[in-house]
Amino acid sequence: MERKIGLFCSLAVARASSHQDHQSIQSIKHAQRQIYKKEKGKNQRPKARQRYARNHLKVSRQRNEHAKRIARNLCKELTP
Repeated sequence: MERKIGLFCSLAVARASSHQDHQSIQSIKHAQRQIYKKEKGKNQRPKARQRYARNHLKVSRQRNEHAKRIARNLCKELTP
C-alpha cells in the first residue's frame, strides 16, 4: 500500500531557518544602505546595486534549499 502525503512549505517555515539566514538578511539591509549612500551617476552605485542583487539571490537560494531539505528529509523518513 502506498503512502501519500501532501506537503505545504510556507514562507513562515522558510523564515524559521538558521542563524546564517539571519546574517544574510542583515547583509541585504547593509547593502541597501550602501546604495542609498552612493551618489547617482557615480561608478560605485552600480557596484553597490550588484552587491545588493547578489545578496538577494543568496538569500533566495538559501530559502529554496531549506524548503527542499525539509521535503527531502521528510520523504526519507516516510519511505520504507
